[in-house]
Amino acid sequence: MNICLAGKNNIAVWALEYMLANYPQNSYFVVCNKNDNGINSWQKSLKYAAIKNNITILDLEQVYELPNLLFLSLEFDRIIRPNKFSTKELFNLHFSLLPAYKGMFTSVMPIINGENIAGISLHKIDAGIDTGHILDQSSFPIAPYDNSRALYDNFLMFGFELFKKNLKSLINNTYTTRVQGAMGASYYSKDTLNFSNLSIDLKKTAQEIHNQVRAFSFRDYQLPQISGKSIYKTEIQDGQSDKLLVGRVYDISDGIMEIHAIDYIVHAYIDFEDTLFEAARHGSVCDIQRISDLEYDIFIKNKRGWNLLIVAVFNEHLDLVQYLLDKGFDVNSQNYTGTSVLMYAMTAASISERTDILDLIIQYNPNFYLTDDKDLGVLAYAHQYKNTKIINYIQSSYDKVSRSSQA
Repeated sequence: MNICLAGKNNIAVWALEYMLANYPQNSYFVVCNKNDNGINSWQKSLKYAAIKNNITILDLEQVYELPNLLFLSLEFDRIIRPNKFSTKELFNLHFSLLPAYKGMFTSVMPIINGENIAGISLHKIDAGIDTGHILDQSSFPIAPYDNSRALYDNFLMFGFELFKKNLKSLINNTYTTRVQGAMGASYYSKDTLNFSNLSIDLKKTAQEIHNQVRAFSFRDYQLPQISGKSIYKTEIQDGQSDKLLVGRVYDISDGIMEIHAIDYIVHAYIDFEDTLFEAARHGSVCDIQRISDLEYDIFIKNKRGWNLLIVAVFNEHLDLVQYLLDKGFDVNSQNYTGTSVLMYAMTAASISERTDILDLIIQYNPNFYLTDDKDLGVLAYAHQYKNTKIINYIQSSYDKVSRSSQA
């Protein structure tokens, strides 16, 4: 059988790897989304996974005439025209409990609308938009403080489980379907929201304001703004608002703004990501401690997948590295392409000849066997820098770990 996987992100990569491991007898092809640059970021790249596994990458038009084809769409970015294919075995994994939330913004609109349940639908692809017959669904709760990133993460996790559950029946053509009903159906087009011009309507109830902030909070893309400041979460207070102050915003403490909604007061929490990483670049322990004291999550990653420990090691701030390790940062942290803290420490030492940070990292027993997306480890990279002193240092430490593991 020819199986073509079209889509993006972790769920597509997980699906490809699962099929290769469990159904190796099939021939596999991949169609990548237009914006897939072949580099892993906060989500894995399907193009990268395909190249790594020697899977043929096709244009969509090349798939139409493939014989004995099973076509699987997992977050694919183009509309599928079933009449162009030589097969009727076309399936899509959609991030909603169809018939609700057809179309776009499935991680946003349910939160705006105050839903407490979301789900995944596996359905046949027909000429409509997410209107095909349903094979299977699974549901999960939306927690009161889940934002759109948290909801998306759940879509990936539950979606992959639904995919694995149904894959055998798709391959063996033993699945059954049911027609989507009209009751409860909804659809959102790409024109529903304009993410380049988002604003929070403050003349709403406290719950509606809270839902807006949750819905637009997806750190990897954007955070909502109130009074020109990025907000990462809100909390509804017990106290009722002053009805003469509805829609107004006041700074009440370091990092918190107070909003008078239609009914109750809302506290909006200012985001400190930029300040936090700037402090790490300059080695300012006191600034990071101050932000940590505000109960802000200092373990976040930036858009490159760097956490504060990676930044501190890269910029050779010994005191900050020690502070962060004491705070519980993982000495085996990796960025989105797999570069580890130990690799950064080795690189810094190879360039500057300083070994104090490398010494400290090694005291915390890092994993010398970690590799990045290129399957290269710290010793391989040490040889690239051609610093004999550091190469010998890493080799000696590596040998000690090897002997210890064999003892």
